[in-house]
Amino acid sequence: MEARAVIQGSLDNLYAEIQDRNAVIHFNDQHLPKLIGQKGQLMQLFQNIIANSLKYSAPQTVPIIDISHIEEADFQVFSIKDNGIGIAPEDQEKIFQPFIRLHDSSTYEGFGLGLSYCQQIMQKMGGKITLTSTPGRGTTVFLKFAKTKESELDRSAAKKEKHPLGKRFSAQVRAASF
Repeated sequence: MEARAVIQGSLDNLYAEIQDRNAVIHFNDQHLPKLIGQKGQLMQLFQNIIANSLKYSAPQTVPIIDISHIEEADFQVFSIKDNGIGIAPEDQEKIFQPFIRLHDSSTYEGFGLGLSYCQQIMQKMGGKITLTSTPGRGTTVFLKFAKTKESELDRSAAKKEKHPLGKRFSAQVRAASF
């Protein structure tokens, strides 16, 4: 799955919220890697993180979100950086637990499941999610996808494109044509 398409799809799904908040999104979609995973889960992952960046922005502040990618030795790393309200150091680990909310629901909607779901998705894919944050200055979420060999990506894509009966089916069709 092309990372560019996943991120762009997530941004498209959040279009109304982005417009309502007059958010500024910086996203360079050039030279992004392919990711292995279910498209729906990958989109939900990016969408949850970006939606949090929009939701947890300071009142009367234009949300600014920077989405970028770097390649490390063993990981493809995506970062989603915002200028939001930030997270206190003592709360940064526990926000990945289900039903943990740092604010009451009258201030910020939600059930406290988004980041725990994101963590489950990343673990399922052999990656990890981490963050750095400074209260009052913003948060950067890092999505570290385990690198896969390009040949694995090609084999994975080829399996999906082949007919279920594979070469045997092709040989039977040719034989029947004579």
